[in-house]
Amino acid sequence: MTRYLQPIRKVTACQQHSWKEALLASIPVAATFLFVYGGQRLPAEENQAPPRARSAQLRFADPVLLSDQNRKQNGVAFGGWGPHLRSVLRMNDDSLWYVMDHSKGDVKSNDQLYYLRQQGSGWERVVEQDLIPGANQGYAHVTNGKEIFSYGVNFRLGQLHECKLHTETLARGACAAVRNRSGEVVRVGGGANYVGAAISPQGTRLVWWVVVTPAGTQQWRYVYNRGDGWEGPVVTNLAKSRGGLSYIYVRFVNENEVALSGQLWIGVFPEGSAQATLTHFRLGEAIQGYHTLKSPDKKGFPKSGSDLWVNPVTSTVHAVVEGFGDDFFGNKVHYYTFKLREPWRELTPVRSFQGYFRARFTQITQGDLFLVMGGRTGSSKIDVFHVPRERISDPVNWDAASKIAPAMPGSMHYAPMAIWIENRAYQTTAVRHLSFAITGEYPQKDHEIWFYSGKLR
Repeated sequence: MTRYLQPIRKVTACQQHSWKEALLASIPVAATFLFVYGGQRLPAEENQAPPRARSAQLRFADPVLLSDQNRKQNGVAFGGWGPHLRSVLRMNDDSLWYVMDHSKGDVKSNDQLYYLRQQGSGWERVVEQDLIPGANQGYAHVTNGKEIFSYGVNFRLGQLHECKLHTETLARGACAAVRNRSGEVVRVGGGANYVGAAISPQGTRLVWWVVVTPAGTQQWRYVYNRGDGWEGPVVTNLAKSRGGLSYIYVRFVNENEVALSGQLWIGVFPEGSAQATLTHFRLGEAIQGYHTLKSPDKKGFPKSGSDLWVNPVTSTVHAVVEGFGDDFFGNKVHYYTFKLREPWRELTPVRSFQGYFRARFTQITQGDLFLVMGGRTGSSKIDVFHVPRERISDPVNWDAASKIAPAMPGSMHYAPMAIWIENRAYQTTAVRHLSFAITGEYPQKDHEIWFYSGKLR
């Protein structure tokens, strides 16, 4: 059962002076100004607020237990697997929702979806949805502000399935196969896996997965729906030595162009290594190329994508990716930027963050940008980097950002194995406040999901 925690002077007229008097009066002021600010860039020079001027206004409520039934199975799957699949979802009526998979013993068999809704200071499981037998272990969820759409691969039937819930009435649309505009069932192909989904600000839904062809090569496929039916699958052929495009995060740059961060497998499995990649594509077209990422990791490149944000003013893509650490959960996080019109090239990190495992972006309606970062195993910490709207740049100067450390649920075993954040990759509704959920460390606390809410005051 889901448990709850209660959060806890008069102005005188100006006098005119001669130019000599004005000059003499200004010398002490200028000297003081030079002494204090000499050699520094002034806030006015950058059209920015002074550092930390608004960070003190960010206030977090105490973390609240969202659920203690996060899907996991020791030795098989940890509770932080697939952080790209879920999100805190905001509806048009401002209600907050969270959807998660539920398995009866074996995580490889996905039996149900649990829908949870914020109720006052806590969360309540309000409805369940039975999945068609054969459903794969991870479903992806997006919302148009009224309905929650969930997408997953059904291994047994070889189909892409969609489940729906109307959040105002709690009416469930029975899970069914996705059909194209001709009414034909979308066949996912052999060995389909690594499903994911996103939605554009105008409501275009995008769903993707990876398949293995009879020739042993792999393909990345996607379908999309602008509201008038499903188009696709659109196919990108992957080279044998650069396959397994997976663990994907996307952001719509506009209604036609999509930025993508993910992981490729370099080499022929099981030899080789995971490697992070950044790319973009136009809806209806295959991926045309990739940026090659370099990093200061021992392997010379990072491991996997972590999240994306697109500057709405400049369309510059900002990416955080996971680097290689001493162990699986002991990563670094690297930060890159690129523009869509740039040629495919080698990218090096603008900044590297040590001691973190997960990282997620969101931007609220006020314009402020947040980067939420979870510490490595044993740290039991979250750091939130806050950049006011007027200080956003390409790239972001994270050294000038405010860093806030919200309270943790406990002092041990709460380094986030996943961060599920409310952002515009998963919903059409504007993001009013900073909202995210985390799960604790494997194997002690990754069955728990904790909700965080931060507001500017």
